[in-house]
Amino acid sequence: MIREETLCEASQSNPQDTEIEARQTVAAKAILSPMRPFLVWCFVPSFLLALADVARAGVPAPLAVWPFDGDLADAGGNGVVLMNPYKKLDYGPGVAGQAIRFTWEKRDYLRTQKPEQLPMEGDFTVSAWFNAVEGPQRNSIQGLVGRWDYNGKAQFALALAGSSAVAYLSTDGSKLHELKHPSAVDFETWYHVALVHRADARNVTLYLTAKEGKSLDSGVSKTFDAPIHSELKTPFTIGFNQYGGRFLNGALDEVAVWDRALSPQELGEVFSRGCKGQPLLGGKP
Repeated sequence: MIREETLCEASQSNPQDTEIEARQTVAAKAILSPMRPFLVWCFVPSFLLALADVARAGVPAPLAVWPFDGDLADAGGNGVVLMNPYKKLDYGPGVAGQAIRFTWEKRDYLRTQKPEQLPMEGDFTVSAWFNAVEGPQRNSIQGLVGRWDYNGKAQFALALAGSSAVAYLSTDGSKLHELKHPSAVDFETWYHVALVHRADARNVTLYLTAKEGKSLDSGVSKTFDAPIHSELKTPFTIGFNQYGGRFLNGALDEVAVWDRALSPQELGEVFSRGCKGQPLLGGKP
């Protein structure tokens, strides 16, 4: 380490030594000055660099994002911890790096350990990539992501009902509303799904786009006569839908949550990154 006080200590040392030390200090500063940006870059946490990259692409920083590249780590920097109750999960190829795989028979799923880490009481957006295998019955319900409690109180759930993508929502904690996307889902195909909630407008929009699609679809919307219920003490679940108690048979990748309503342009960038094999944050392309 270069000592800035070397010149100040010179009055107490040999004049010849002082001159040599001064020259060394000047030379060292000349070498290190151009390297300062590089040195700072080396010590910036990787998730901050990833956030900067996504911000440049026009996507706001999420509350949490799970790339599922061999682990359950939150790449968003907020450390939102996922629990795996049954310890039976596998990984396989995803849209960007690896994806997490669920099977109906194993009845495996994930949930947040501390629900308060995902405050979603106002505007929010949930985004994920999924690749589903047909369930054991023709019209089987398969849970993707959601916030639905055992006591029936609910905020929302994204699921497959047969070959349809459906958003289940509650306006008073128990009254169920259904928003179904008109496009049919082809099994064993990657899709991007997103749910955007605008609290002031009491409106939600459900997007569903196949990876082979050229751009994000226009979505289907529904406006309610009462606010969407907030269930902040309920864990956020992945690969499971408490409504009907149904598990996913397939894979999920790049699951992300925002505490704001993303615009179609912002969601379009999220979709584009996945199509290009680029992780939203962190992960391994």
